[in-house]
Amino acid sequence: MLRAATLAWVAVILWITLNPEQPTDGGWVRDTLAWWIERGLPAWVTYDVVEVAANVALFLPLGLLLALLRGSSTTRGSSTTRGSSTTRGSSTTRGSSSAEGAYRDLPPLPLLAPTVLALALSLTIEFTQAAFLPARFATISDLLANTAGGFVGALLGLGVTRLRVLHRLLRS
Repeated sequence: MLRAATLAWVAVILWITLNPEQPTDGGWVRDTLAWWIERGLPAWVTYDVVEVAANVALFLPLGLLLALLRGSSTTRGSSTTRGSSTTRGSSTTRGSSSAEGAYRDLPPLPLLAPTVLALALSLTIEFTQAAFLPARFATISDLLANTAGGFVGALLGLGVTRLRVLHRLLRS
């Protein structure tokens, strides 16, 4: 299910970012921001801030799903983890429960893979926009915001994975 959701989200990202036409010239966004600023929205919330936030928000679910995919293989109840041969409900090596072992043995650098994959996808998108889509604008700020979104999503995914393991530890 996570794999299908991840692939679906990549398809959404590709559809949004590789559409030959720019989805908006920004006019309605600027008009909406002006309306909100007149009603008390801080003036620092500009079109550029909204654009960066939108790019982060677009890639955040990707980082989350990728991190959950990495974590799901480690937190399954009957999986064997590095450094301990544990199964659900069994006693442990090195004097720790299976959940404790799984918590300790989560994959190394769990944030690296989702962040690098978000960066790679963003590089591919920005290159494609620059080379083949003249109506689109490839920018370094998009690349950075997209990668940041993947990283923040991976952080959230790591937190969810750690909470799952901690929950299992507390139940056992």
